Amino acid sequence: MDKDFFVNFIEVTLALVGALTLIKKLPCIRISYNHLIFISMLVFIAFIAAFNTNGEYLFGVVKLAMCCFLIYFSYHFSRYSPMILVFFLIACSIQSFFVTGHLDKFSFLPVSFISLILVSVYSKGDNLKGLLVLCILIDVLQSVYTSYRGQILFCILAFFCIFLKFSIKRRMTLVFVAVPLSYLSVMYLLGLYFFSYREPILSATSSNIERSSMIYWGVNKFYDFLVSAPTVTFFQENAGQYKAVYLMNPAIPNDPHSFLIMLFVFFGFIPTVMIFLFLIRMVSKTTQRISFIPGRRADFVSLAFLQAIIIFSMHPFNSFSRVFFSLTFGVFLAFGSGKYFNEVQCDDKQKD
Repeated sequence: MDKDFFVNFIEVTLALVGALTLIKKLPCIRISYNHLIFISMLVFIAFIAAFNTNGEYLFGVVKLAMCCFLIYFSYHFSRYSPMILVFFLIACSIQSFFVTGHLDKFSFLPVSFISLILVSVYSKGDNLKGLLVLCILIDVLQSVYTSYRGQILFCILAFFCIFLKFSIKRRMTLVFVAVPLSYLSVMYLLGLYFFSYREPILSATSSNIERSSMIYWGVNKFYDFLVSAPTVTFFQENAGQYKAVYLMNPAIPNDPHSFLIMLFVFFGFIPTVMIFLFLIRMVSKTTQRISFIPGRRADFVSLAFLQAIIIFSMHPFNSFSRVFFSLTFGVFLAFGSGKYFNEVQCDDKQKD
């Protein structure tokens, strides 16, 4: 089975189950007055943006809806979603390894992330620091071997938090805001330097030039697309100026490796800001809840969500990234709602 087909099949299947479950539970869902006003404004602005955009708007709406349904699936089926996520990662890694025949970024198995998810959700104790540190070291070796810079960053942060007992659970809102915006700021400055002096600060690889140039273009053009979307076609035709400078093949795909930039491409600036603010609100409410949970399990699930934030900030907006981020986000929300603690208490009562 082709990996792309497998990933798309998992995404569509889980999103469909999540959508059907949401429709069934919709009469029982209570929405606050403030959230109702916010969602109404978002729908209204999205309608205006769709009216001002020539085609391709539905494409972005479908992808965003898939993310929402995946998050709800992971939250509602919280007992099974961590294992589904682990199975998904292992299956993708094994499939990529057999296709390429060697270890690379696509066959990379995030051992530390898997251990953090399983420990935070299914473990009842906190005395697993040694196991987690060992898993992080395994990931460091994989990351260095595959030159996986994003994973190296995560391993450093995770090792610092676990080994030095630095609590991250109270700072997840700040992390969720700071990581993607810091990434955009750094890549924008790299793009500014590239187009000002026609030479890159980092090594002249298509990846480095591609990301910084497209983010530079997107940030500079936000005022032209306040309530309309650039669309993927327009973005690919205009944000690929770096290809002409370095005589690269025009067929090289344009991907800024940023969920925020891709949301801007799909919806425009104001809808993207509103979506980001809504996500920040969800993270903030969950952060307030888990900050009062004693023990290290809340820190472990926060570190796992940090991995998802890195995916949100620095990875392509493809099916794999959407499944990874959305399922992890749902687990994080379920943890903040106390679902996993209720399950542990029920298991303990059954044993008694």
